[in-house]
Formats: sequence, structure tokens, C-alpha cells
Amino acid sequence: MHGKPLQDYQAGSVNRSDLASMLRRWWEPESIDSAIALNIDKAILENIHMHVMRVPISVMAAAALVAGMAAQSVPAIWPLMWFAAISVFQIVRFLWIRKLSSVDDDNISQRLSTCVHLFFYGSCLFALSACFIPFADESYLFVLTIVMIGLVVGGIATLNGYPPLHFSIAVPNIGAIMLGWIITGPDGGGYWVHYSMAALLVLLVSYLFSFSRDTYRAIATMQVMNAELQKALDSARTANEARSHFFRVASHDLNQPLQSISLMTHNLANRDLGAENQWIIDSIGNNVSVLTQELDMLLDISELDSDHFSVNNKRVDLAPVLAEVADLYRPMAAEKGLALVTLLDSAPDIESDQVLLTRLFRNLVDNAVKYTNEGTVTIKLHTSEGLAIVEIEDTGIGIDEKDQQLIFTEFYQKNNPQRDRQKGLGLGLSAAQRIVPLLDAVMTIESTLNSGSCFRVEFAAVQPRDAAETTTGSVGSGVESRGLSGKSVLLIEGDEILCDATTSLLESWNMAVVAANDWHSVSDLLDQKLPDLIICDLQLPGEDGYEIANALKISRPHIPLILLADENSIERGGVDSSRVLSKPVDVSLLQKEITAAVV
Repeated sequence: MHGKPLQDYQAGSVNRSDLASMLRRWWEPESIDSAIALNIDKAILENIHMHVMRVPISVMAAAALVAGMAAQSVPAIWPLMWFAAISVFQIVRFLWIRKLSSVDDDNISQRLSTCVHLFFYGSCLFALSACFIPFADESYLFVLTIVMIGLVVGGIATLNGYPPLHFSIAVPNIGAIMLGWIITGPDGGGYWVHYSMAALLVLLVSYLFSFSRDTYRAIATMQVMNAELQKALDSARTANEARSHFFRVASHDLNQPLQSISLMTHNLANRDLGAENQWIIDSIGNNVSVLTQELDMLLDISELDSDHFSVNNKRVDLAPVLAEVADLYRPMAAEKGLALVTLLDSAPDIESDQVLLTRLFRNLVDNAVKYTNEGTVTIKLHTSEGLAIVEIEDTGIGIDEKDQQLIFTEFYQKNNPQRDRQKGLGLGLSAAQRIVPLLDAVMTIESTLNSGSCFRVEFAAVQPRDAAETTTGSVGSGVESRGLSGKSVLLIEGDEILCDATTSLLESWNMAVVAANDWHSVSDLLDQKLPDLIICDLQLPGEDGYEIANALKISRPHIPLILLADENSIERGGVDSSRVLSKPVDVSLLQKEITAAVV
């Protein structure tokens, strides 16, 4: 039980024959296991430490009142000596308990036992004030009764109703005052009044013990509930971590073949295989693109719900981020005959996470393009009242007011009962809603059914920019491979199939490719000839891709470096994230990054 080392509980070696254990048997709820019992004892010790400063002040004030009244009936030296003894003991107990409470969690039993003895000795010392009763008048007896009852009642709250501590205070004080009422009586009889007071004190003590027991049980029950809640929380956290681990593994294991299929499909699309074969290739490419988007959405939701997710804020210029997102979705808009327009006015920088910003805007623009059948999708950036404001407007199907909160629900899709895969899984806006509070932003929506929608995101500005930057665009296409011919590439890739697919794609752009799968091979190739560009996959079997990337940036800082990683595995801050592309890599984006690096 309480006050015993945890190993004693576990070994079943607790001896319950002592008085303290007998009292606890009456005090505590049933089914208190060893860990909870130990937590209760810790809580009691912490509570004693918290109140240790208040106890000496209240006890010394009460002792001063009692000593002052006793000095009117007996020589003042005796009450004064008693008061001095009380004061010295309170100070010593205060220092001793503070020292006990500053120790670590070891020896809880011994420390609580020491506290019980200290409170018992202090109560016995205070009970000596009853020695002045035979020499004092009846008013002293009444005052002493009130003071001692007050000390006992106050001890219930101070000591959490802990049985040994409560008895160590109640028995000496109430026992002494009961004895005082019994052995004294007024002149001329009337002893029945004193006997009645003694009987009332017995009833009061029984009530206080009952109240103390209820207090202790309430605290013990709360500890039990806290333990159950903690167990449920740990179980939920374990399940969440297992889910996150599954998705991290799935991110790598599924993205690798998807990356290979995507690159091979794009390579086949550039060859003359006939109209019928071309249709099959295009169909494969479209389905791979849809599958990639759906996988990315599932991984985004998993990562955003993870306890390990962190935000890496830095100063960000919104215009280039929005321009990049617009370029990414222009081909998709062009296929639907939509105009994707960017109106990016001069706006101040914001303090935010650029990776999360990109995810947020991609989800909003993706939703706008998917649910707009004709007309325009417009990305706006402007400033108002110290805020940088981004608006994603479309002329799509719109959202009825009663459905405007439902669209943020996972897997909810408006006007898609057949679950058309071209419209995704219905997770984009749900992910966007999770991202917004992480960025300390505010998102609102204005929409009219059959007229279109506008998603508005507001950010706190931190620094204005000097020059205005306005970009407009419409239906666009991908980046051509002109300028890449003859450029040399060192490809660091551990997956053989993905290495062959990437090599084939780069060679279709007339680039000279050499491949390596570990640092030793990379070092040998760099000693032979320096390439125009290095492309490195951060997930290498048996190698740390981050160490290789950092080593390349230090040893060959003049060679452009493009990094490939699973989106949920990118360690922002571990390497320069300006050229980290998440797999499966969009071919046009890869082509654009390569062109920007070497041309």
C-alpha cells in the first residue's frame, strides 16, 4: 500500500499489520494498484511541500494567541517558553520538509514516514497548552478548543486527508482538549456541560475522520482516472505513431515504383508508337498522376495529424511561391480549357513555413481547377491593413452556404457521388484546414452556388518589399528541353529500376548520364570528371543520403545539386530545401529545375 516501495507492491510483500495500513484499509478505495498508490504518495508529498510555508505561520499565530491568554493566569515565563518551543520546532520542521521534498522520487515511503513523525511531534508539543487549563478561566478553554479544531480541520486540506498524517494531528490535539473538558468544571457544579462538550468533540472527530476519508478517496479516485486517461492517451499515441510509421514506410515503398512508372511513361510518350499505343500510354500516365495525388493527400493528412510534426518558420516572399504553384497547375488548367491567371501585387514578406505554404496553396488551387468546368481560376496577392492576403478565386460550381463547413470534412466531395478519381479523394481542403492554424493564418470562404468560390487566406506581414511584382498568365504548357543537350549529370540513385528510368528520361533530353549508388562510387566519378549537375536521391539503401548531400555541398559547392525525397521525409533545415523535389517528381517540374540549374 502507500508509503511502501514500488517493488514491495509488485512482490506482494506489504505488511498490513501496522496501524497505518489498517487505517488505509478503511480510507482508500478498492483496486488501487502499486503505480497509482505511488503516485498518490507523491502527490501528498508535493502538497505538503506546497503548504509547508503556510503551516508555520498559522500555527505560530495560533500559539501566540494561546500563550497570551495563558499568561494572564500563570507566570508568563511558562507560556513564553512553550511559545518559543513551538516556534523553534515549526522552523526546524519547515526546513526539514523542504529538504525532504527537494529529493528525487526515491524513498517515498521513508520521506512520508518522516513527515508523519514531524507532524505528530509538533501536535504533541501544541497539545501541551492543555496543561494551562486547570489554572486558566473558562474562556481560555473555549479559545483553545476553537484553535485546536481549526488546526485539525486545516490539516485535512493541507495533507489531502492522508490517514497517518491526519491522525498524527487529530489525536494529540483533540485528545488533549477532550481531557481538558472532562477534568475541569465550573464552580458549583454543571459538569454535564463539560461532559457534553467532550461528547460533541467525539462526534466532531468522527465527522472529521469521515470527511478526511472522503477527501482522500476523491484524490485517489482522481489519480485512478488520470492513470486510465494516461493509459488511453498512451494507447492512442502508440496507435497514431504506428499509423504514421506505416505511412512513412508506404511513402517510400509506394513512391519508388510510382516514380519509375511516371518516368518510363513520360519517356514512352516522347516516342512514335502509333495512335493506339499513344492512347494507352496517356491513360497510364493520367492514372499514375491521379494515384500520386491521392497518395500525397493521404500522407499529408497523416503527417499533419502526427505528434512529431514541426513547423519551420522563416521569412518568405509569397509571390514566387504562388507563381510556382500557378506554373505547376497551368497544364492541368489548359487540359480543361481554363485560364489560370496570377495577379500578384506588391506585398510584404511573412514569417512562415515555405513547405507548408506550398502545400496549402497547391490544395486550394487544385480544388479550384478540379471543380471549375469553364472560365477562370485566379490567384491574387495583395495587402490590406498590414496583412498579406492571398485569394484563390474560381468560376466553378460554387458551394451552397449550408455545405460550406462540410467541404473541410475528410473524403467529402460536392457533386461527385460516383467518386470520380479525377476529382481526388476529397482530402485537399481537409488538409488545408489543418495547415492554416499551423501557419498562424486565417482562412475564410465566400461562395455562391453555380457562380464560383473564393478562398481567402490572411497572413501577418513582417516586412514590405521594395518593388511591385505583377505576373499574369493564362493557358500554358510545360518547359521544353532546349539547352540541356550535351550537359552531364551525375545521378545518385540506389533503386535500380528508378535509376534506369531516370537515366532513360535524362538521355531522352540528350544529357550525358553517369550513375552511382554509394559515396565510394560518387567520389571515384567526381575524381574522374566533374559533371554539370548532380541529382541525388536522399533515400539510399545502406547509405545516408543527407550526409552525402551535405558532403557534396561542402566539397563541390559550385556544382548545382537537385535532391529527390519522399515528401514526408524531407528534413527541412537538414539540407538546403530550395531544390528538394518530392517524389514522385513531376517531369515538367524536374525539367524546369534542371534547366534553371545548368542553362
